[in-house]
Amino acid sequence: MLTTILALVLILATLRIADAQTCSNASLMGECVLTSVSEPTTSGLAAGGGPEAVVGLMTFDGNGNFTIRIHKNANGQSVRTTNTGTYTMQSNCDGSYTFTNTSTGETDTHDLVLSPSGQVLRDILMSTQGRAVTERVTVGVCKFDE
Repeated sequence: MLTTILALVLILATLRIADAQTCSNASLMGECVLTSVSEPTTSGLAAGGGPEAVVGLMTFDGNGNFTIRIHKNANGQSVRTTNTGTYTMQSNCDGSYTFTNTSTGETDTHDLVLSPSGQVLRDILMSTQGRAVTERVTVGVCKFDE
Protein backbone atom coordinates (compact mmCIF):
# COMPACT_ATOMS: atom_id res chain seq x y z
CA MET A 1 0.00 0.00 0.00
CA LEU A 2 2.79 2.41 0.92
CA THR A 3 4.55 1.59 -2.34
CA THR A 4 1.38 2.41 -4.30
CA ILE A 5 0.97 5.77 -2.55
CA LEU A 6 4.62 6.62 -3.14
CA ALA A 7 4.28 5.73 -6.82
CA LEU A 8 1.22 8.00 -7.18
CA VAL A 9 3.05 10.89 -5.51
CA LEU A 10 5.99 10.47 -7.89
CA ILE A 11 3.68 10.35 -10.92
CA LEU A 12 1.87 13.53 -9.83
CA ALA A 13 5.19 15.29 -9.21
CA THR A 14 6.39 14.28 -12.68
CA LEU A 15 3.18 15.61 -14.27
CA ARG A 16 3.65 18.98 -12.54
CA ILE A 17 7.23 19.19 -13.83
CA ALA A 18 6.02 18.37 -17.35
CA ASP A 19 3.37 21.11 -17.11
CA ALA A 20 6.00 23.69 -16.19
CA GLN A 21 7.33 24.05 -19.75
CA THR A 22 9.90 26.77 -20.25
CA CYS A 23 10.66 28.09 -23.72
CA SER A 24 13.35 30.16 -25.41
CA ASN A 25 14.34 30.87 -29.01
CA ALA A 26 16.06 27.47 -28.98
CA SER A 27 12.61 25.84 -28.53
CA LEU A 28 11.93 26.56 -32.21
CA MET A 29 14.48 24.50 -34.09
CA GLY A 30 13.81 22.65 -37.32
CA GLU A 31 10.98 22.56 -39.82
CA CYS A 32 7.21 22.69 -39.45
CA VAL A 33 4.45 22.43 -42.05
CA LEU A 34 2.25 25.54 -42.04
CA THR A 35 -1.43 25.79 -42.93
CA SER A 36 -3.40 28.98 -42.47
CA VAL A 37 -6.65 30.57 -43.57
CA SER A 38 -7.49 34.27 -43.78
CA GLU A 39 -10.79 36.06 -43.98
CA PRO A 40 -11.01 39.71 -45.01
CA THR A 41 -11.95 42.31 -42.44
CA THR A 42 -14.43 45.06 -43.32
CA SER A 43 -11.53 47.26 -44.47
CA GLY A 44 -10.13 44.33 -46.47
CA LEU A 45 -13.42 43.85 -48.27
CA ALA A 46 -13.52 47.57 -49.03
CA ALA A 47 -10.05 47.27 -50.59
CA GLY A 48 -11.20 44.36 -52.76
CA GLY A 49 -9.56 41.68 -50.64
CA GLY A 50 -10.94 38.21 -50.27
CA PRO A 51 -10.14 34.99 -48.47
CA GLU A 52 -6.65 33.47 -48.48
CA ALA A 53 -5.35 29.96 -47.92
CA VAL A 54 -1.67 29.19 -47.27
CA VAL A 55 0.47 26.08 -47.07
CA GLY A 56 4.17 26.28 -46.53
CA LEU A 57 7.27 25.19 -44.74
CA MET A 58 8.83 27.20 -41.90
CA THR A 59 12.43 26.49 -40.93
CA PHE A 60 13.61 27.81 -37.55
CA ASP A 61 17.31 28.03 -36.62
CA GLY A 62 16.93 28.09 -32.81
CA ASN A 63 18.57 31.54 -32.69
CA GLY A 64 15.67 33.83 -33.63
CA ASN A 65 15.75 33.54 -37.43
CA PHE A 66 13.52 31.63 -39.83
CA THR A 67 12.70 31.05 -43.48
CA ILE A 68 9.18 30.54 -44.73
CA ARG A 69 8.31 29.06 -48.11
CA ILE A 70 4.72 29.98 -48.94
CA HIS A 71 2.20 28.66 -51.46
CA LYS A 72 -0.83 30.94 -51.24
CA ASN A 73 -4.19 31.32 -52.94
CA ALA A 74 -5.21 34.93 -52.33
CA ASN A 75 -8.77 35.57 -53.46
CA GLY A 76 -8.24 33.19 -56.38
CA GLN A 77 -4.73 34.33 -57.33
CA SER A 78 -1.84 31.89 -56.77
CA VAL A 79 1.36 33.24 -55.23
CA ARG A 80 4.60 31.46 -54.29
CA THR A 81 7.25 33.22 -52.23
CA THR A 82 10.16 32.52 -49.94
CA ASN A 83 10.72 34.98 -47.11
CA THR A 84 13.05 35.33 -44.14
CA GLY A 85 12.30 36.85 -40.78
CA THR A 86 12.95 36.89 -37.07
CA TYR A 87 11.17 35.45 -34.05
CA THR A 88 11.29 35.67 -30.28
CA MET A 89 10.04 33.18 -27.72
CA GLN A 90 9.14 34.06 -24.14
CA SER A 91 9.72 31.66 -21.27
CA ASN A 92 5.94 30.97 -21.08
CA CYS A 93 6.04 29.65 -24.70
CA ASP A 94 4.26 32.67 -26.19
CA GLY A 95 6.15 34.54 -28.86
CA SER A 96 6.01 36.43 -32.12
CA TYR A 97 7.54 36.43 -35.57
CA THR A 98 7.90 39.10 -38.24
CA PHE A 99 8.73 38.91 -41.94
CA THR A 100 8.46 41.07 -45.03
CA ASN A 101 6.52 39.36 -47.80
CA THR A 102 8.60 39.56 -50.98
CA SER A 103 5.52 39.44 -53.21
CA THR A 104 3.64 42.33 -51.53
CA GLY A 105 6.34 44.26 -49.66
CA GLU A 106 4.18 44.17 -46.52
CA THR A 107 5.73 43.39 -43.15
CA ASP A 108 3.49 41.20 -41.02
CA THR A 109 3.84 40.40 -37.33
CA HIS A 110 2.23 37.28 -35.92
CA ASP A 111 1.79 36.21 -32.30
CA LEU A 112 2.39 32.54 -31.61
CA VAL A 113 1.97 29.92 -28.93
CA LEU A 114 4.02 26.71 -28.81
CA SER A 115 2.14 23.65 -27.55
CA PRO A 116 3.32 21.87 -24.37
CA SER A 117 4.58 19.00 -26.55
CA GLY A 118 6.69 21.46 -28.56
CA GLN A 119 5.32 19.90 -31.75
CA VAL A 120 2.62 22.41 -32.71
CA LEU A 121 2.93 26.15 -33.20
CA ARG A 122 -0.29 28.16 -33.51
CA ASP A 123 -0.22 31.70 -34.79
CA ILE A 124 -2.44 34.69 -35.50
CA LEU A 125 -1.74 37.83 -37.55
CA MET A 126 -1.46 40.83 -35.23
CA SER A 127 -0.37 43.69 -37.48
CA THR A 128 0.71 44.74 -40.94
CA GLN A 129 3.26 47.56 -41.01
CA GLY A 130 1.81 50.87 -42.16
CA ARG A 131 -1.82 49.91 -41.63
CA ALA A 132 -3.98 51.00 -38.72
CA VAL A 133 -6.15 47.90 -39.20
CA THR A 134 -5.11 44.67 -40.88
CA GLU A 135 -7.14 43.80 -43.96
CA ARG A 136 -7.51 40.18 -42.92
CA VAL A 137 -7.90 37.93 -39.92
CA THR A 138 -5.42 35.07 -40.21
CA VAL A 139 -4.96 32.02 -38.04
CA GLY A 140 -2.49 29.22 -38.73
CA VAL A 141 -1.01 25.99 -37.44
CA CYS A 142 2.54 24.78 -38.02
CA LYS A 143 3.28 21.16 -37.11
CA PHE A 144 6.80 19.86 -36.52
CA ASP A 145 7.87 16.32 -37.44
CA GLU A 146 5.01 15.86 -39.87
